Amino acid sequence: MTKTDSLINGMDAEWFALIVEAKEIGLSKETILDFLHQNEISDILVKNRQGT
Repeated sequence: MTKTDSLINGMDAEWFALIVEAKEIGLSKETILDFLHQNEISDILVKNRQGT
């Protein structure tokens, strides 16, 4: 997948760069996904506590 393909498929260029960098330093796909899911849940909890 090229950078152009990823932008066409809706992925932001910054996200693409972050994921490429994570892979370059040796993080697995699963580690990246776990991190994103943990932070997504944290964001939801924070928003719910704030009443939004």
